[in-house]
Amino acid sequence: MTSFDDHSRMFILKTILLNDRLNYYNKYLQLAQANAYKILSLNDFFMLDDKRNGKHLILRHDVDVAGISTRKMFELERVVGIKSTYYFRFSTIDLLLIHEMINAGFEVGLHYETISDYIRKNECTDKKQINLEKMREHLLREVRAFEGIIGCKTTSCCSHGTSENVKLGISNNVLTEKQNMEDFGLKFEAYSSELYDEYIDCHIMDNEILYNYGFSYSDTLVSVIDEKRPNIVFLTHP
Repeated sequence: MTSFDDHSRMFILKTILLNDRLNYYNKYLQLAQANAYKILSLNDFFMLDDKRNGKHLILRHDVDVAGISTRKMFELERVVGIKSTYYFRFSTIDLLLIHEMINAGFEVGLHYETISDYIRKNECTDKKQINLEKMREHLLREVRAFEGIIGCKTTSCCSHGTSENVKLGISNNVLTEKQNMEDFGLKFEAYSSELYDEYIDCHIMDNEILYNYGFSYSDTLVSVIDEKRPNIVFLTHP
């Protein structure tokens, strides 16, 4: 007779340790293609003249932690023949990989944490201590520094959230919301309300494997594809 502990160990082994999420990711891409979705990066979607013509799966990856998974995901996409967007923090920059991505026509941008860094360094206890105009100037310098490091012009950036943002109730993308992105030398911000309010029908984000089949919200990528939602952003963290 198999004990409860044996069942528990088997569950952990199959569900967590041996779960190949990259393989699932590949199946999601195949499902989207089988349902006539065009798969593309955020920038390629942004540049479309008619964003309401057809169905689009827009791939965005936030590289929060450095590791081999980012390369594996990129190589899978390259083999499949699709392109996506990768946002790197300063702490996760991988120049060799980034140059390969750029040469392959992928989009790369800064995963900025301007306000949260300021909160941490200055031990802020109130968001009133944060001068947004000065922070916007600092973000511009960060974008230019990022471009200097990777040796390439970028087209967009994306806010990274931390516990500091939650604690003081202020997100990093407050710096870009309702701003002219050309002032930062960019086309758009990944969380832009203008982009989402006008064109994006659904935002899907990954989560730990034990939660909602690995998705953060009530919807999953499978369910929204079944519903034929036209423009889907699929955010994953390699």
